[in-house]
Amino acid sequence: MKIKVIWTMHNKLSHSNEHFLLKKIIFRTLLRRADGILTHSNEGVLYAESMVPGSRERIIYLPHPVKNRISQRDSQKKFDLLIWGTITPYKGIVEFLEYLYRNNYQNKYEILITGKVASEKLLDLLLGCSNQNIVIKDEWTDNEALQSLIGQSRLVLFTYAKSSVLSSGALMDSLGFGARVIGPNVGAFADLEKEGLIRTFNDFDDLVAILDDELHNASGICNDKLTFFLGDNSWVRYAEKLGNLPFFS
Repeated sequence: MKIKVIWTMHNKLSHSNEHFLLKKIIFRTLLRRADGILTHSNEGVLYAESMVPGSRERIIYLPHPVKNRISQRDSQKKFDLLIWGTITPYKGIVEFLEYLYRNNYQNKYEILITGKVASEKLLDLLLGCSNQNIVIKDEWTDNEALQSLIGQSRLVLFTYAKSSVLSSGALMDSLGFGARVIGPNVGAFADLEKEGLIRTFNDFDDLVAILDDELHNASGICNDKLTFFLGDNSWVRYAEKLGNLPFFS
């Protein structure tokens, strides 16, 4: 129909295995046929090229846009770690909690896990790992509540599986609220660590060492770096950058 297709390649593949073959076919077709492709991580460019050689010529890396919601109010810290967002298997939360129990770390951190859980089975697994230090809340969290929870938490943690993730809206929202973030060394998380905005881990042994270091270090990220990043990657600036891309000329 001669309609231009501009595709945002948010992740490597679907997080769900349902209709996986069909999704893979659609993914490769878009890599071959889309007039322009946006990705929110440098790894996305390399991954696309590995899937369909030559596709990188039509790919542009733009960080995921973010809204500055930083509050100037000081909040009393109640939690060491906050894990938030829709809770699905690929986010690796159960695996992280099971790791803590295997290594007798289940009481090492004050942890709040909040978000709507994708299934009863997953909720049962999470509740089986809860204790006086690990609190599970199966509920939606609006922006006002999230701002408060991030203010009450020393760190925001993402335990996503590396196999499918390239970028994360929750990661950017957390930065927008001024959170100190730790996430997997993959995709946009790796890009932001290079900019000095977050820290990343390779495995759970690595993660525990980083958590201990970050909880001991109260200074966190450089406010000037974060302020600049939030301003340069606002939704308004994102629209301006899109308008200057060759796809739209």
